[in-house]
Amino acid sequence: MMFNQSSNRLYNYDINKNSITIVTTVEKRMEKDTKKSIEQAKLARNIQQAIGYPSTTEFIKIIERGDIKECPVNKADMNVTEDIFGPDVGSLKGKTVRRKIGYVKDASPFVLPPNIINNYKQISLCADSMFINKITFLMTISRHSTCEALISQSHYNISNALQNS
Repeated sequence: MMFNQSSNRLYNYDINKNSITIVTTVEKRMEKDTKKSIEQAKLARNIQQAIGYPSTTEFIKIIERGDIKECPVNKADMNVTEDIFGPDVGSLKGKTVRRKIGYVKDASPFVLPPNIINNYKQISLCADSMFINKITFLMTISRHSTCEALISQSHYNISNALQNS
């Protein structure tokens, strides 16, 4: 894959040029399992939905505790279910909610020294954080684009990343 720099100096990959699509389908995931395990996986998902969409972890606990009398599925069946079908959408709805962000106090105004204002009137700096596989990156765009991994989003780490850019 070739990533090209766009007019705003960001790098991107045009998926329309090569028309490559990588998708793992449910049918493809089923190929590695036996007919019996696939039937058990479907049964496990139906039972999970029938008892009110508990999370996978909670459903496995229900199975292991024996809360469902003569339950025809076990933990292994549920693991196959997750592998084939992924997490149950009904189990996720209403349970994955946006967490409240902490209150940000007004920062005291910071006055730039006059020599900086006079010398750098035409510079604009844009910065934002992005997440890739749960890793935080600080992205900046001015004359040059930068990207730096952050250990955390603390003021100290962000300040150091900005000084490095």
